[in-house]
Amino acid sequence: MDLKKIALNYHNQLVDANCVLCGNVLDDPYGHNPAPLAEEGRCCGECNFFQVLPTRMGLHFELMRKLGNVEDGEEE
Repeated sequence: MDLKKIALNYHNQLVDANCVLCGNVLDDPYGHNPAPLAEEGRCCGECNFFQVLPTRMGLHFELMRKLGNVEDGEEE
């Protein structure tokens, strides 16, 4: 197995990759994990900051509330 060839192929896929959420070209070579908003692909930094992270935080606080570990309004 030629690791250099595998790495180059992976790099070439990332260079022209588009954000799975907005469709823009990724703003860095690796992108960000878009879960829970998308199961596959990568997202750009803007979508990560304004969509993915707030969604994750909301899910976290929702779970904590269901478990009784957070009072209503405490996360603000």
